[in-house]
Amino acid sequence: MGPAMYLRIVLLSVLALGLTTCSGPRKHLKPAEAASCRANGGYESSSAFGFPICQHRYSDAGKTCDGKADCLGRCLFEHSGSGPFPKAGDTASGKCQPTSYYPGCYAEVEGGKLQDDGLCED
Repeated sequence: MGPAMYLRIVLLSVLALGLTTCSGPRKHLKPAEAASCRANGGYESSSAFGFPICQHRYSDAGKTCDGKADCLGRCLFEHSGSGPFPKAGDTASGKCQPTSYYPGCYAEVEGGKLQDDGLCED
């Protein structure tokens, strides 16, 4: 992990802490948000930090891809956790992300190549 990724993780953590109240994050979407979410094909879920979110499933989840044009969401190369993460520009094929909110460690694939050195999102 490079310094930029650590900075991103720290900033996201600070933001998440700043958005919580003394009693913690809300447990559910507001009624109007939940209704809008369902009307647009989504369902209520929670983020890694426990915030309520509107989640959407992608019908092409897990399909092999070479770039965004192959997917409803993003084309991602997921790191298995063993060995070093490949570098930006390396040839790779990915898989279409299964849901709109998809935390984990991965790099985006475009044109059959990794677009970045990988990052972890919560």
